[in-house]
Amino acid sequence: MWMLFYDEENVATAWDLLRKAYFDKTIPGLIRLSCTTQPSNNAQIIFCFVGPSDNQEHCCAVGRRILKITKYSKQKCQSTFSSFIFYKRPKMHGHLYAEGFE
Repeated sequence: MWMLFYDEENVATAWDLLRKAYFDKTIPGLIRLSCTTQPSNNAQIIFCFVGPSDNQEHCCAVGRRILKITKYSKQKCQSTFSSFIFYKRPKMHGHLYAEGFE
């Protein structure tokens, strides 16, 4: 599961882009989307569930595709976490893998 952090004014655009990509099947491996409805720490979070979760290389490739489609950048959110998208494998309780960007 990839977690992307957005300010309230930017989350709707990203959500629409990801929903379109999901329904058009332009991101192979994206199996489900979810989004918070209330901001937490000045951010809303989009959750992108990907699979198979035990293939880190594939999951990282999906994450890079998500970054490209959403044009995700630290300017989209002033949250502490906005310099990264985070990946969490379902079986890795409490462990996060962060993919940074410039």
